[in-house]
Amino acid sequence: MTDITPTTTQSVELIANIVGKKLAIDGQEARRMAITGALSGVTQAFYSRQHSPSDTKQP
Repeated sequence: MTDITPTTTQSVELIANIVGKKLAIDGQEARRMAITGALSGVTQAFYSRQHSPSDTKQP
């Protein structure tokens, strides 16, 4: 039976590509940010800004 589990490097690149596309970040920059740990913070900031309760307007 073959193991099709991606390596850590493949996983980092896959996640960086997906998140980079969503946040409109260049592929190499997203990969660098993923490796250094900065991509997580950028992603959290993006989504907290997108879904902030203070941005919701009540009629």
